[in-house]
Amino acid sequence: DAAWVAERVEAADRRYRSEPGWDEKREGLLATLRGHLERRSQVRGLEAQVRALPAADEERAQAFYAANPALFTEPLRNRVAVILLKVDPAAGRETWAAAQEEGDRLVQRLRDGADFAELAALHSQDATAKSGGDLGYLHAGMLGSSAQTVIDALEPGRFSDAVQLLEGVVIFRLLERQPARLSPYETVAERARELWLRERREQVWQEFLGTLRAGARIEIADPELRELLQAAPAQGGPTAALVSKRDH
Repeated sequence: DAAWVAERVEAADRRYRSEPGWDEKREGLLATLRGHLERRSQVRGLEAQVRALPAADEERAQAFYAANPALFTEPLRNRVAVILLKVDPAAGRETWAAAQEEGDRLVQRLRDGADFAELAALHSQDATAKSGGDLGYLHAGMLGSSAQTVIDALEPGRFSDAVQLLEGVVIFRLLERQPARLSPYETVAERARELWLRERREQVWQEFLGTLRAGARIEIADPELRELLQAAPAQGGPTAALVSKRDH
């Protein structure tokens, strides 16, 4: 790709032209860079040719969907409401203790039949207070691990004790729990085709590289490296050890 190479050579020339001594080194360095870029461009072009595969037909896409259900499964979601009594993490024990006492009083009011949304609107300092503390549907990991542990222990409709988290003292209520659900094929067919093609392209490229390596003649020019590999051959011999090391 001559245009791709020329663009990058010109960019390097513009970048370094103000450097001391660039005029003296310019011709040799740009020639070296051009050679490197030309080889890189050849590899890019070769890889593009190898990876140029037709899109998956319906049979392949459905088979990929059936073989990889985890890729098309909506994870468990919890719809959660919260009452947050904010406390500065650097606040003293008395401040935290006061917030904890207030949280405990709110929990007792909930146990006595108070409405969670009304208490959230009156007392919560979270941005969701006006909507009754409703955080919406959350996937696992969207909240911190401590909060997630509290929520996981709740049954739908139940609320937690007042717990201390980094943001302050919090009361959670689990409004709804939606279990993990496999999406119908019809709704993810396009994604199944895209994922199949991505996986297949990577597979054929790795197979192509394996064929090249298997048929390649490897010469070790560095005498110290050659001596080292001969003295301590790895499994498969020194050539295999070198290939393995180079791959990594």
